[in-house]
Amino acid sequence: MSGHSPPVGHPVTLAGEPRRPERRRFEGHVVSLRPPEPDSDAPSLYAATHGNVDTERLWTHMPYGPFEDPGAMLSWMTEQARTTDPLFLVVVESERQRPVGMVSFLNVSGQMRRLEVGHIWLIPELHRTSANTEAAHLMLCHAFDDLG
Repeated sequence: MSGHSPPVGHPVTLAGEPRRPERRRFEGHVVSLRPPEPDSDAPSLYAATHGNVDTERLWTHMPYGPFEDPGAMLSWMTEQARTTDPLFLVVVESERQRPVGMVSFLNVSGQMRRLEVGHIWLIPELHRTSANTEAAHLMLCHAFDDLG
């Protein structure tokens, strides 16, 4: 064995300018994703994610929540609706058109063609359903298909 490193191939040429995730609507079958509307989203999301053991467990691994009251959640959502990294989106259940959680794109580096999906939480009623799978699918399709 010689002391030479194996070849790693030719540099990859990336097409187009780096792009960032968009704050827009993404349509699925079970859920859609859309920009937050704090005044209407916060009250129903607060009610569905606070008040019992199952809902309190939701916040275990989040850097925020549970929220003291609906006003605290509204303040948090209003602030997050303006950020671009993380870029938060509300998960909306397609059948009933109600907000059921949030997701975000974060740690975005267009130059390095890198991003993460995170801050993913849904109301307990939708745990272990296809809602989370479809939300992640919509985000990953945007990342790979739209943003390259």
